[in-house]
Amino acid sequence: MSVAITQSRQGPSEAPGALDRLGRYRLVCELGRGAMGVVYRARDPVIEREVAIKTIRVDLPRDEVALFEARFFTEIRAAGRLSHPNIVTVHDAGREGACCT
Repeated sequence: MSVAITQSRQGPSEAPGALDRLGRYRLVCELGRGAMGVVYRARDPVIEREVAIKTIRVDLPRDEVALFEARFFTEIRAAGRLSHPNIVTVHDAGREGACCT
């Protein structure tokens, strides 16, 4: 599962399902879902900040996951170079176990 950690904004209050943690982040609720992945509202206990975590769907064929992962990290690098009030700031990205975080 690939994830990008950004500062959170308000959103729906849905349960995140069976997943309640991703790395050090405690998942609070699902904010949205699309063709590529899911975005969760989460809490970073180390710096006591609410964040948004964007993940890549893992229920896709392996070749599609690889394609989405490549696009995902391209998006992360591009967003990481930008600074604008209407663009989220990327705070973290990488892998969690067999998943990307």
